Amino acid sequence: MKALTLVIALLLCPAAALADDNSRQRKVGQIIEAQGLHKMFRQQLEQSRVAALEYGHKIRGQMVAAAGLPNDDNRLALEQAFTRYIEGIASIWTAEELVALWSAHYGKNLSDDDLDKILAYYTSETGKKDVAASQTASVAFLQAMLAKEGKRMEALTATLTAELKEAANEQAAAGARKSLDHIRAQGAKNHPGLSVAEATALEARRQMVEKLKNEPNQEKRLGSAAASFLGYFLANSRERPTYCREQGVDIQPFVSAFERAHVKEVEKAHAILAKSQIDDEKLYSMLKPQLRQTIAEDMGQIASANAMSLKQACELIAVNGEALAAQMQFSIIQPEVFRVLSSGQ
Repeated sequence: MKALTLVIALLLCPAAALADDNSRQRKVGQIIEAQGLHKMFRQQLEQSRVAALEYGHKIRGQMVAAAGLPNDDNRLALEQAFTRYIEGIASIWTAEELVALWSAHYGKNLSDDDLDKILAYYTSETGKKDVAASQTASVAFLQAMLAKEGKRMEALTATLTAELKEAANEQAAAGARKSLDHIRAQGAKNHPGLSVAEATALEARRQMVEKLKNEPNQEKRLGSAAASFLGYFLANSRERPTYCREQGVDIQPFVSAFERAHVKEVEKAHAILAKSQIDDEKLYSMLKPQLRQTIAEDMGQIASANAMSLKQACELIAVNGEALAAQMQFSIIQPEVFRVLSSGQ
């Protein structure tokens, strides 16, 4: 009989423990309901969702612009994918999920008596006022926090965007250096009797003509022609005068004449490259080391051919600015590329 009683007692222990556990869960559930956590979580999630979507779209615009992505179907697809990603992040939680997660961890170190007292407080008039005040404060608190967070995130995003842009420019510059080194090596090989500057210029023209001839994609052909022209234009309108200023000579008469002679070409090149968001500043920053090397070699060749100093070579350009600008028109220097740029074909 005693054995049977012991067995029954052992069987009843788990049931009693389960009943106690269910009782605690009910109390926790009642406390959470009294605290209004479901409503509070729902308000917070909605505020966070709106802020995330608003800021996410702003970040997307900044980073897409910084990356210089063209306004084409590929860019649209990337923007749509980013939008879906931000919307997914903004809706990653539901109020029900947060309540369940909170319930699973709340009150583990509290006794049943503690839970009873807490429940009594939140169901009292004072407790209800506390809950109402917390909910009101929660909305204002989150608004203020998100506003400050947004400003801080904007600063961080601006820094990130600048660093990404710099990294992209460095990568493009590295590609340009590699390309120029290849052209210089091929120029020396194909034109052994010429100076480095002359051989490099001839080889660059030959390779560009060949590239345009073999490029079947019309948009890429135009882009290559436009970039080729702007590289030539920036070399003479920015880098050459910079170089000569360092020699103590102002060659503005040449620069002004050169710019006047290429107004239409500049407009055409800008229009072609507008889709890819490549402007003069971006292109110049990418190509500056190569432009400097090219101009230094060219000025050295002018000085050597005329048995004069670099300063005197710059003075020669300043004095003969109009005539030199006329001789250095892109249509004369690169007629094949000029035809592609001008005709749009």
